[in-house]
Amino acid sequence: HSTYRITFTYPVLNAAANVMFLISGGGHKAEMVKKALQDPAANLPCQGVQPAEGKLMWYLDQQAASKL
Repeated sequence: HSTYRITFTYPVLNAAANVMFLISGGGHKAEMVKKALQDPAANLPCQGVQPAEGKLMWYLDQQAASKL
């Protein structure tokens, strides 16, 4: 059977009313969350998601937020 994929580009994501990142787990993920939220020069793909009129929400479990 066929597999279908949908790609959301930055213009699509940034036009959304609500965008959510959901991250669980520690280690490398926790380091990347810290870099994404505290280092504007990191140039990570997630940093390109900046809704023009909508809300950007980060949902982190305790491990993912452990470096903040």
